[in-house]
Amino acid sequence: AEASKVGNGVENMNMELLTDPKAHQVWRELAPKIQNASQVVASSSGIEEQRNTFMNLSVHLTHAIEIFGIDQKVYNQFCPMADDNRGAYWLSADEKVQNPYFGSAMHSCGNVAEIIE
Repeated sequence: AEASKVGNGVENMNMELLTDPKAHQVWRELAPKIQNASQVVASSSGIEEQRNTFMNLSVHLTHAIEIFGIDQKVYNQFCPMADDNRGAYWLSADEKVQNPYFGSAMHSCGNVAEIIE
């Protein structure tokens, strides 16, 4: 459900807010990546596919926030064991780690790598 909200938010983005041509171009490159990943997460019934795609979605959303900013505090969290021990990030509105990659098996595995405001 949350992935669908992300995709809908991207689809309904008011492009008039991006007055800088470079920002407009960056958004045009990022938006389809975010929409595609959010659609796969929302429509997939396989948890492994959802988790793998969620990694990409997290990367793209973090990149968008780094470029365009955000009007709230978010926590960029990291689990070193995700993705076959290569590690993976995710964004959270809550400082408390709730690992999306391992579910109840290792729900609190990870740390806050960065606070973005």
